Amino acid sequence: MIHYKYNGENMQEYWDQKFDELNQKHWGGELKKIPVFVSQLDDVWGLYFHPSASAPHNEQEIYLDTEMTTYERTNVLLHEMAHHYIF
Repeated sequence: MIHYKYNGENMQEYWDQKFDELNQKHWGGELKKIPVFVSQLDDVWGLYFHPSASAPHNEQEIYLDTEMTTYERTNVLLHEMAHHYIF
């Protein structure tokens, strides 16, 4: 996995904190905390993974593409968090 820096800060930590902020603002902090990763994705801006019979994964995770602005990535994170809310 690639670890990016944002103003000298680890991108993993930045997006984990952004998850917490959005969770508090939109869901009152009720969403289960899951990891958020920034990675180069093919043909998508974000992905939400969860354990299920149709798409088996061991963990719930969110992936965000590298090829976006911070503003765009924040909006994609919110979108992926909505999937997390449903599942």
